[in-house]
Order: sequence, then structure tokens, then C-alpha cells
Amino acid sequence: MDAKLAHYEREEKNVFQRIQTCNICTDLINAYVKQNYHEMNVVMLEDILTAIFKVEMEQREELIHIRLAKATHSQRTL
Repeated sequence: MDAKLAHYEREEKNVFQRIQTCNICTDLINAYVKQNYHEMNVVMLEDILTAIFKVEMEQREELIHIRLAKATHSQRTL
């Protein structure tokens, strides 16, 4: 595997881990809300979850770019 392809592999793994982190945070917040709903400000929760969602979408977009770069690089090396 050449250095450029290895770089794309590392970047893909890192971005995927960031996406998983967003999902874990969302799940934790939802679980916490189920237990403590009466103490929550719903508007604030929506804002927090929306912010996490936006970060996740940014990471998913980055993942698309990395995978496309990886695919085009692989195609050039054939």
C-alpha cells in the first residue's frame, strides 16, 4: 500500500470514529432525557441535539470526500 492510500485509510478511520462519537453522544442524551425528562428544557435539548447532528453531517461529508479521493487514487494506481 502506498503512503497516500495509507493516509486516506487513516483519515477514513478517524472520521468514522468522530461520527460514532456523535452517535454515542446523541444516544446518551436521549437515554438521560428518558430518565430525567421532567427536569429538562426541551428547546435547549433540541438545540444541543441539532448541533451534534450538524457536526455529524459535516463529518459524513468529509467521509464522502475521503472515500472519493481514495477511490480515484486507487484507480490511478492500477
